[in-house]
Amino acid sequence: ELETHRHHSGYLKVIVNLQTPQVGLADKVRKICPQTIHIEPRYPETNSSKEESFSG
Repeated sequence: ELETHRHHSGYLKVIVNLQTPQVGLADKVRKICPQTIHIEPRYPETNSSKEESFSG
């Protein structure tokens, strides 16, 4: 899906859904879309992160 934005004329913010952290993620994204200025990895919620959101 990222490749469809390869020729986008503006800057991009890319949100990537991942199960675990990936080494070199930014390099991989920018190799496909060099105009990307923000890369946000998103991971599945765990029980502990759900508990923190209720208590804090």
